[in-house]
Order: sequence, then structure tokens, then C-alpha cells
Amino acid sequence: MNDDITRLDRLIHDLKERAKELNCLYEVQELLVTPEIMIGEICQGIIRALPPGWQYPDVCEAQLVYNGMIYQTPRFRETSWVQSADIIVQDQNVGKISVCYTEERPSSDEGPFLKEERKLINAIAEQFGFYILHQQLRQVFQERLKSEEERKGEWWVILDLLKRTDTGLLTRISSKMVNYLYWNGVREAEQLLRLVSPVYREDGQFFDENRPYQQQKSGDILAVSDQVFTLASQQLPQTTILENIQRWIMEDRSNFLVDVLVNPGSSLAEISAAI
Repeated sequence: MNDDITRLDRLIHDLKERAKELNCLYEVQELLVTPEIMIGEICQGIIRALPPGWQYPDVCEAQLVYNGMIYQTPRFRETSWVQSADIIVQDQNVGKISVCYTEERPSSDEGPFLKEERKLINAIAEQFGFYILHQQLRQVFQERLKSEEERKGEWWVILDLLKRTDTGLLTRISSKMVNYLYWNGVREAEQLLRLVSPVYREDGQFFDENRPYQQQKSGDILAVSDQVFTLASQQLPQTTILENIQRWIMEDRSNFLVDVLVNPGSSLAEISAAI
């Protein structure tokens, strides 16, 4: 009978310990999924959550070291009864989580600590490491996205200027871009090619550029140009689009100036526009 009571007491004790450990883990997880929370708040929250999850919370203190900063409970101090886990991010040790007892307690699986507590502190350190990695990757992605948007802004400014000042040049650049997309395997460019290029036939072949074709209205040109560069922004890096636009403008101006040298009858206004 006494043995049964002892086993029952032990079972109840173990269940209470597991409940404390789970509560600690859930509290940490809740911190890590809270949106817009600062890293310092997370670290402070973790050290507050740790002591109640251990077997002797009345003499348990915690410390978290990360990124040159130390977060710890008020009575934390180095003792002989410490349990620690490294914080690893991409195979790099970036910090450490520690739990200590300020007074001696009975020996267990790992000094005074339970084997389940070892699993718990390892799990918390691992989850915090994953959180840090996620934040780093998110920052890299946002910086890259911002850089891409800035590059996109540059070439959209150029196109907007051409819309208002030189629709002829805009048409020529749009034609070059749609041909560039077509020859680089972008299937969606084929339909646009029929609209923007005077040398494309329905059978997918090309005919002599000197043959007459129906001139499109200015509004149609602008609409098709928007479609061409919207497609380009979906298929090409922003740097590629910008570099191509700049190169084609320079080539267009160079070709015009060569034509001026060959045909000196060009007007001063045309030469100024080209320059």
C-alpha cells in the first residue's frame, strides 16, 4: 500500500513538472510569434519564463547572452549549479541561455537538474536561434526588395519622361524590349510583339522593316508600352531592365547622329532632341 502511494506521489510530481516545462515552452513560443516585438523584449521575456519551468523555481535564476547584450533575472549569479545551452545560428555560436540554482539542491540526472530540463533548455535555445535566423533572412529580403524597387523606380522615371517628351523613342525602346523578351523565351511577349513591332507577322515570322504598316495612335503606344514593361518587370531583374533601357537610348542617339552626318539636311531641332 505504501509503495502504491509512493508511486502515485511520484507520478503526480512528474506530471506537475512536465506541466511546468510545457507552460514555460509555450510562453517562449508565444513571445517568438508576437508581431512587431523587439528582440530585447523577447530576451527579457525568456529569462522571466525560464525559472518557473524548473524543478526548484524559488532558487532558480536565468541569463540570456546575445549580440553582446546580457539579460538576466535580478538575483542571477554564477554558481556551481548551472545548466546552459548555446544559441546557434547557421552553425555559428551567437549566445547562450543559462539557468542556475543559487542554493544546493539534491542530485538528479544532470547535477540538480532533470533530463527533461536539459531537453527544455535545448529546445528554447534552438527555437530562439531559428527566430534570429528568420529575422536575419527577413531583413535581407526586405533590403533586396527595397533595392529592387529603387532600381525599378529609376527606369520607370525614364519611361515616364519619354511618355511626355518622345513617344517615338519610347516606341522604339518598347519594341526592343519586347523582342528581347521574345528571344529570351518569354511566351507572353509574342502577343505584345504583334502590337508593338511593325515587322512581326501572324505566323511568327518577320518581314522587311521597310514595308509600310499601320501607324498606331499615341494612346495605343503608351498602353502597349506599359504592358511591355510590366511584363519585363515580372520576368527580368531590375538591373537588366535599366541597363537595357540606358543602352538602347544611347544606341538610338548614336544612330541618329550618324544619320545626321550622312544627311546634313537634318534640322537643328532634331539634333538638339537627339542630344
